[in-house]
Amino acid sequence: MIVKKILLILLILIVINNNVEAKDEFVSVDLEESIKLALENNETIKQSKAREEEAKQKLSEARRKTGFNIEYEFRGEAIGGEHRKHYEGEHSDFKHSATVSIPLYSGGRLENEQLAAKYAMNAAELELENTKQEIKYQASKAYYEVLLWRDMININEEAVKGLEEYLTKAQAQFELGRAAKADVLSVNVQIANAKKNLRSAQGEYYKSMAALNNVIGLPIQTQLAIHDQLKYTKYDLNIDESIEYALKNRSDVAAANYEVKQAEAIISAERSNFRPQIKAEANRTNSGEKLFTTDHERSWSAGVVASWNIFDNGVTNSKVKEKQAKLKEYESVVNELNERIKLEVHKAFIDLQTEEDNIKIVSTAVSQAEEEFSLAQVRYIEGVGNNLAVLDAQEKLFEAKKNYHNALFNYSSAKAALDKVIGLKT
Repeated sequence: MIVKKILLILLILIVINNNVEAKDEFVSVDLEESIKLALENNETIKQSKAREEEAKQKLSEARRKTGFNIEYEFRGEAIGGEHRKHYEGEHSDFKHSATVSIPLYSGGRLENEQLAAKYAMNAAELELENTKQEIKYQASKAYYEVLLWRDMININEEAVKGLEEYLTKAQAQFELGRAAKADVLSVNVQIANAKKNLRSAQGEYYKSMAALNNVIGLPIQTQLAIHDQLKYTKYDLNIDESIEYALKNRSDVAAANYEVKQAEAIISAERSNFRPQIKAEANRTNSGEKLFTTDHERSWSAGVVASWNIFDNGVTNSKVKEKQAKLKEYESVVNELNERIKLEVHKAFIDLQTEEDNIKIVSTAVSQAEEEFSLAQVRYIEGVGNNLAVLDAQEKLFEAKKNYHNALFNYSSAKAALDKVIGLKT
């Protein structure tokens, strides 16, 4: 008896443990959480962050060029032969030299190198934002696809259930001699097709869940618990406001403008070679025959060093013209980008309006198809309708519901796409 009780307790503990583990397999997410996870885990974003950090370090490098520079030089030599020093024969000569310098005037080179690096960093930050917006769109669309296929499962389950209920009625009519055997067979065929569609929808649902897991950085076999529904929400902006918002807020536009500014700063930096370079410099030198002594030389110097490459055979002029050509290319890119953005927003807004209209159209069709299906069954039972009309009405209802949920999905996806092309911040 005691053994049985122990075994029963162990069995209960195993069941409880299995239930807990099963629950732990599900991860509850909504749209906001999915986007958050995608932004945290996406590898493309990590690459953009690395490029942003690289740009920050290049700016730091450019700034540090304006500060003090300390250079140390050591030289050790063995010297022999005839010479005018007071030593005769072979001897050693050691020299320690330290030089401290700071630039006073670079002709604008250092200042413009800093500007160019600053604009490059700004462009890298905006590239990161642009990447985030793309990932946000991908996560949103993948999330909506999960909702769509979950709805498709429900629609197919309703179709199977409705047909099975109708099969009972058709079977009763056949047994009463009011219907042919062919009616029952045709309903069974329709049920088989509906079950096949249901299984396909289930497969698509699990594939869409795996795709969402991949985007948000979870193991692809993770079971997600999602409680949202596809729904219609009115978009606030009109097409003109959307285009205006995009031109002001698209990160790729801002990045392209920073590339123009960076090119201008690089041109100014190249022009610095037409001007003199001036720096303050101080030097201390100790030398002697022994490594750390100053038995025959100790000297220092301090002053200003100016250099000017007066003639370089047109090299600087060619470099300036090369950078000016690059600047024109960047300016053209900005103009082209502005026009392309206008077109992208225009297309995305039309897509949104189209799907918004489709929702209104197919929602009415669903109500009409439900009524037609109900009436067709009543007419069949009363003997004034036929089986073909019932199955046709059921197929129309199934298609209407599919079209409605597809329209909701397409509208939600179009809304996410429009948010992306206008540059809505993440």
